[in-house]
Amino acid sequence: MSDKSSKSAQETTVASTTRDQDEGTAAPNVSRAMLQETMVKRTIMSASLVLLIGSITSAGFMYIGITNSRSDHRDQFDRRASELVSGIENSWNDYETAGLWIHEACRNRDATREEFRAVYEYLSSGGLDFQAAEWIPRVTREERDQYEQDSLRFYEQHYPEVLPYLGFRGLEPDPENPGTSIMQARSDQPFYYPVSYVEPVLPNAAAIDFDLYSSASRRATIEAAITSFKPNLTRRLRLVQETDPSAYSVLLMHPGIPLESEGVNAVAADLSLMVIRIPSLLERSVRDMKEDRLAVYLYDFTEAETEQDAQFLGAIRVISTADEIVVSSIDERDYPSFVHSHNGRNEFLYQETLEIASSKWVVTVVPVTNEYEADIVFVILGGCMLFLATICLAIWMIHNVRRSINMQRVLERAEVEKQIVSSLFPSNVRDRLIEDAVDNQGGLRRKTSPNIPANELVPGSKPIADLFTDVSIMFADMQGFTAWSSARDPAQVFTLLESVYSAFDKISISLGVFKVETVGDCYVACAGLPQPREDHALVMAEFATCCLKEMTKVAHDLEPILGPDTSEIQLRIGLHSGPTTAGVLRGLKGRFQLFGDSMNLASRMEATGVAGQIHVSQEYAEEIQRQGKGEWLTLRKDAPFVKGKGVLTTYFLKIESNSTSHVQASSVPQSFSVTEKNVTRLVDWNVQVLSDFLKKIVARRMALKKQPQHYLPNLEKVEGAIPFDEVVDTLALSPYTVPEVEVDLESIELDQKVLQELREFVMVLAGSYRQGNPFHNFDHASHVCMSVVKLLRRIVSVDPNNSSESIHRQTFGITSDPLAQFACVFSALCHDVDHPGVPNSCLNAENAVIARAFKHQSAAEQNSIELAWSLFVCPDFENLRLCVCSDENDFLRFRQLLVNVVMATDVMDKTLNSVRRQRWENAFAEDQIGSKADNSDKRATIVLEHLMQASDVAHTMQHWHVYLKWNERLFNEMYAAYEADRLDKDPSASWYEGEIGFLDYYVIPLANKLDACGVFGVSSREYLNYAESNRKEWAARGKVIVAEYLQRYKERNTHK
Repeated sequence: MSDKSSKSAQETTVASTTRDQDEGTAAPNVSRAMLQETMVKRTIMSASLVLLIGSITSAGFMYIGITNSRSDHRDQFDRRASELVSGIENSWNDYETAGLWIHEACRNRDATREEFRAVYEYLSSGGLDFQAAEWIPRVTREERDQYEQDSLRFYEQHYPEVLPYLGFRGLEPDPENPGTSIMQARSDQPFYYPVSYVEPVLPNAAAIDFDLYSSASRRATIEAAITSFKPNLTRRLRLVQETDPSAYSVLLMHPGIPLESEGVNAVAADLSLMVIRIPSLLERSVRDMKEDRLAVYLYDFTEAETEQDAQFLGAIRVISTADEIVVSSIDERDYPSFVHSHNGRNEFLYQETLEIASSKWVVTVVPVTNEYEADIVFVILGGCMLFLATICLAIWMIHNVRRSINMQRVLERAEVEKQIVSSLFPSNVRDRLIEDAVDNQGGLRRKTSPNIPANELVPGSKPIADLFTDVSIMFADMQGFTAWSSARDPAQVFTLLESVYSAFDKISISLGVFKVETVGDCYVACAGLPQPREDHALVMAEFATCCLKEMTKVAHDLEPILGPDTSEIQLRIGLHSGPTTAGVLRGLKGRFQLFGDSMNLASRMEATGVAGQIHVSQEYAEEIQRQGKGEWLTLRKDAPFVKGKGVLTTYFLKIESNSTSHVQASSVPQSFSVTEKNVTRLVDWNVQVLSDFLKKIVARRMALKKQPQHYLPNLEKVEGAIPFDEVVDTLALSPYTVPEVEVDLESIELDQKVLQELREFVMVLAGSYRQGNPFHNFDHASHVCMSVVKLLRRIVSVDPNNSSESIHRQTFGITSDPLAQFACVFSALCHDVDHPGVPNSCLNAENAVIARAFKHQSAAEQNSIELAWSLFVCPDFENLRLCVCSDENDFLRFRQLLVNVVMATDVMDKTLNSVRRQRWENAFAEDQIGSKADNSDKRATIVLEHLMQASDVAHTMQHWHVYLKWNERLFNEMYAAYEADRLDKDPSASWYEGEIGFLDYYVIPLANKLDACGVFGVSSREYLNYAESNRKEWAARGKVIVAEYLQRYKERNTHK
């Protein structure tokens, strides 16, 4: 009794001590947390203050630096602009001096015309550029005859080109149009101011003896000059011989210098005149300019009351380097908009007013480039570095405090993490993981040892595995994926897999389902491990249902990208519940895996299931019923036979829900029929494919800097000409040209008008196919298009390490000719337009209209070419044509490509086949003769034609299921023609033998030729393997399959 009391007392004491320790520990933890929080707050406040001070300092530094830099650059610009204006003023002074020299040479009227020419040539050789130098004497009525006779003798002797000489001429009132003047012989006047001498003569012949006094504007300038005895200017003029629309000229009239002997009130008698072109004046002004980039504008404010009245005289852009000065003219701009636009943008602008002769000119100078913009990069960089230093200091202060606090927290978390690991895994997995974590401390030493592999198991180590008794496992397989992938390139296959699996992964995360692995197109997941859960069956039911819906949505969404039949891929799911072994299988690429009979049975449920449904085992059904959801189950009537298990009772699972599926929520109108929906999806995909190849054409054009034309010629149809006659032995592909610039294909965006017309074109093309044809319809055209794209991509994806020129030679120029690539896809899409559903031999026998129209030669193919071409050249698709063809050569070449490639699909014409065989032998013979370019084009022609031929029968060189699908469609089309009395023989009687012969004598040799071309990579071998496999399978099962074809055909027609 005393022992029991003692033991009880001891237990009470221990419990009390433990409780006191817990309470004692809790109080310091609270105090420590408060202290840590206070330290962090104080540090943050100190760091914030440092950051504020640093921000103000860096902002002040940048403001002062930017302000000073901008001030320095503006001063530099003003100085350069002022120098340029001084140059203009100096140049004008040179022109005034030249005008004075001319006047002084002729002042006494004793200078001959030869002497006048000598003065002109002397001034020109000195660098003065003016359009004309003239001598304007004051001639009285009595002197007129003598002047006219002298002029006539001179021009008859020296310049017969200006004859007939008409004497003094001027502007006289037009009697027929009052208020206007016409040029004619000058009427009798008291005096005249004719252009007596002029140099150069021929360009200014129209001015010879023109009386300037007859012009009101010239008369005002003459009177101002002779009365003031100072040089005077006219307003701006646009000369007849001027070619630059923005270039004006002015007339400088110089009366000379008054002599003292003439008195104070002397009036000038004669004038010298110079025609000065404003751009020439400006160019002379900048000839000594240092390295600079400026634009100079000149405006006349002589008679301007407001800025709007200012007259534009001229403008030039000057790019001056150490080696040369490049001067170019600038288009005319009105003064207010020009000045206000620069002031509004706060750009540099320098203005100065010059008194030029009798006029007031305003010179405006602006920079051409951002040369005078303040160089604030280093200022900003300095400010940013100062600010970053402040940030680093603040971060260091906070980080240093938090680091010391985190070191304490790490120790506290270690115990918590140990408890988390214990809750995630069973004891054996948990302990082994902890041991491995400890052992990994020496991982570096083990890996650096040459004698011990990094993945070698430690001898005697315990496996990381456990048994989980209640687990639901899902196997989900994509039915039709293997057949679908046989018609796609690897990138498209992985696009689908990644999209689907990514969607499944998101669902698994949201529902807490564990993803085990993916094997090809099979997705494996489970619920109930590594965390056991009672509702594992319900969770897996929801997960499987979501996967079904998501698979349908993803397949529909990707069909415009991955091509026809993508939406037909369905998920086949199998579920099973039971015990399973799970663990980490260590070694190379070790991972968590599941083992046992439950995995096998779940796999069998998937394999014996039905596409689009969830097939579950009896054990899984019992779990669902136990959870009270038995209404989700439907007993499968045809009990499946399971390998190793025999006939089993299974169920189909379907969760009843009022929610709509992803597909129902799609943007496809619900009023569309199934056929219309399918055609719409096909149109979307074909538009995407064609637009991708169009981008290549545009990119190539941009890389070569080739400018497209704004119109293309119309090919007039020659009477009696047919496409058959246009077929050529050798197509001319684009020669290799080194691109001038690199163009990123991803950056190319087609014009919306082009895309809209492309879509309309494909829609009309789709509507031109006879959808009643089981085989020759738009579905078939899209399937052929898909094969063409796949083979073209194999051509383009040659060894990227080779040079572009090497790739060009290796692929016979096809990779360098995006127009040829586009033409192949275009031809595939339209090669069977309006196909009648019967072979050409039938059309010839019936003497059909199209057979007669095309001379009983390849009638269906020629008809398709003509229909597609007439649609392509329709005015509604002008933007599309201009995008495809940049010029007439491209247009004609595109037509030739279309004819050759489409005509290649007629494999029944003996003449064409014989020509093609001969061309193959000539082009690919080892001792072929001819230039490399010619032979390359020959081989390219054959490659493109064989590419189209292979694509036209691509189903025979794809997966067995694809082959059967299209083979049955062709059988139905031929049998329908037979029942309509358009074929003489029952196709079912010889279909089996015909297919074997077609595979042996056409398909397999064609696949061998694709391989022999050497440009299709592994795709040619893939086509050959499928063709040989299909031939073997058909030989074994073909007779039974033909009987099934016939039975299904008759059943469908019986129901109709």
